[in-house]
Amino acid sequence: MGKLTTGHIVEAALWLGFALFLYIFSFEFDRPIEIYKFGATAWPRAIILLIVVAAVGNLVYHWRFGDAPQGAVGAALDTDSRAGGDASGRSVATYLRLGAILALPFAYAALLQPIGFYTLTPFFIAGVIVLMGERRLGWIVGVSVVSYAAILVLFAKLLYVGLPVGTMRPFYDYSNWLLALLQNN
Repeated sequence: MGKLTTGHIVEAALWLGFALFLYIFSFEFDRPIEIYKFGATAWPRAIILLIVVAAVGNLVYHWRFGDAPQGAVGAALDTDSRAGGDASGRSVATYLRLGAILALPFAYAALLQPIGFYTLTPFFIAGVIVLMGERRLGWIVGVSVVSYAAILVLFAKLLYVGLPVGTMRPFYDYSNWLLALLQNN
């Protein structure tokens, strides 16, 4: 079984069970939509598929590498633990970064209504990248732009999902201009 522990298997089972529950529940609102050929369950089922892919990917990672750090945050936490710090081996900076990573989505959610999804999202993506430890400006901007473009095409062009446009004037105008540009081309 590689380097899997019971905890890894239980975690994967919980995520996969949650995804199965959501998939079964999605049949409750599976209705055709006149202007959207994929129906009401297309985007929720796409999110469910991403949950399944992430759970299986995490399980495979743990099977191959055990509890080795994953990604930038895991590597940063591991580096900080080797550099010294408090009783658990982690520095105060590590806890501040972890706190910022956890707080950023709440700040994003709080600002989403007044500023809007279309204006705020590229800054959120860049913030996540910086908090994960990336410092090269070209990579931050490049990944943010590509990710933002993919999100715009997915939600505005393919799924026709109405996302918050903002209530404050310049952000509202920008969001509506961008939506008109995307949906008319």
